[in-house]
Amino acid sequence: MVAKRKVLQMKDGQILKDYNSITEASKAVNRAQSTLSCAIKRNIKCAGYQWQYLFVDIQNEFWCKHPIHNVDVSSVGRIKLLSGATTFGSKQQGYCNIMINSKSYRVSRLVAETYLENPEDKPTVDHINRIRDDNRIENLRWATHSEQMLNRNPYKHQKKRKSRKNI
Repeated sequence: MVAKRKVLQMKDGQILKDYNSITEASKAVNRAQSTLSCAIKRNIKCAGYQWQYLFVDIQNEFWCKHPIHNVDVSSVGRIKLLSGATTFGSKQQGYCNIMINSKSYRVSRLVAETYLENPEDKPTVDHINRIRDDNRIENLRWATHSEQMLNRNPYKHQKKRKSRKNI
């Protein structure tokens, strides 16, 4: 799930201009997207300005504090950091991950720990619809490794068989 992110150009705490995307903002100030993105993440100036993402509100989204880490977790899989930055995380092998105190965490696990009870103490979080970056509450469940294996695409891991030609 990807939310459209506007980018705010600021000076001395005042918003000077908002852009519809990081691409639009980077072209306007003649900087690479990666440079601008890095400046936003590190909260440093780029092209003489402060920059910030502005997330579009998502319908029916609500927030709760994570029970262990000092972050807010949304019902649709966004994380709000202490810095005020809000993110879905960065993708690695299809899963969304977030760094907290120099350690990487799966967003799906943070959402499950925040919103889903785990009375049977199951060790993993399963994406019910098998879409790895869909971290909405209703798409997650606690599962055992065996249950995870039962919820995978049956065709994805099959070896291709050599076809025999009829003689």
